[in-house]
Amino acid sequence: MANRLIYLFLGLMCGALIVLIVLGFFILRGEELSTYYPPPLVEELTVAEEPISTADSVKVLISSFNIKHPHIVYAQALIETGHFTSAVFRNNNNLFGMRTVKSRPTTQIGVCSSGYGVYVSWEMSVLDYALWQAWSAKRLNEEDYLSLLYSTYAEDESYIFKIKKLCKK
Repeated sequence: MANRLIYLFLGLMCGALIVLIVLGFFILRGEELSTYYPPPLVEELTVAEEPISTADSVKVLISSFNIKHPHIVYAQALIETGHFTSAVFRNNNNLFGMRTVKSRPTTQIGVCSSGYGVYVSWEMSVLDYALWQAWSAKRLNEEDYLSLLYSTYAEDESYIFKIKKLCKK
């Protein structure tokens, strides 16, 4: 029990340290948090003078963050955003339907009235997913990962079925 409390305390301290570092960065640059919009983490990629699609950009970023089970994570992004068309995605840059975060490091900058996290950019949403995965789903094989999603993440009874169907395409 004491070890769990120590690990919990250390985890909270690490999260607080990350927040302080980010805030210090803004303070040192003399910028207000509410008006700062960092450049996208993925530069606009071009192929034959045409910009890369959001879908392809999401795939690239998932891969570059070394997120485990990328095909499942990409399928989640498609489901949660209605193929990048939902209001939660368009208004809050939230690719994964993440709700308010209370107990882990996050890149959320706020919460909308419906309880979904708000991000500066969709790229920060992908980074937040990587943080969630590192916090909650370390070293899980694909089946255990899907079980975790079903038991803790999904609100729809057919969520895992939909993920598996998208992964087959």
